[in-house]
Amino acid sequence: MQPQSPVQKRTVQHIVYETYQLLYKNYFDVITVQQICEAAEINRSTFYRYFEDKYDLLYYLAQYIGSSLKSRVNELDTDSFVEAFVSYFERNKMVFRHLFTSAKSVDIYQELIQVHSKLMYDESCLKSDELSLKIRASKHPKMLCDFMSAGLIEVLKKWINNDYDDDAEELFYFFKNTIMPL
Repeated sequence: MQPQSPVQKRTVQHIVYETYQLLYKNYFDVITVQQICEAAEINRSTFYRYFEDKYDLLYYLAQYIGSSLKSRVNELDTDSFVEAFVSYFERNKMVFRHLFTSAKSVDIYQELIQVHSKLMYDESCLKSDELSLKIRASKHPKMLCDFMSAGLIEVLKKWINNDYDDDAEELFYFFKNTIMPL
């Protein structure tokens, strides 16, 4: 259910924010609706007014991550969208680890790819870094953003799950050197 009034929007945003905070210490699948309600200081009936179940929150969590990532891009004062993205993942590594192990991780994974691709495309219209210029020059800019987003998220997912020993700086250089030659 899409919230209509400003109060309803703030309530949903608050529930999503508190759920995100819970993800720093808990795997998504073990977080209960009761824990979410306690953290958000709401009744269960309020939770169910906005969400069918806790898995219904995944879409909103991906949107929250997208807006947080956009803030991170602006906060870093860099033209490098990839640098901001890696930095955001590094700062929130436990959240992503706890999300990507969910039984519904495919849903959050797909939603993150879509959110990231749109954000990458939108940012490419505003930035003048090498990647943004390549996206704007592409015959299929949205397809290119989908392709790069899927690869970035997959590598970051494996990095978060400790499949790679590299630190965030090395990961950024890998992405930069891999993506820029496109």
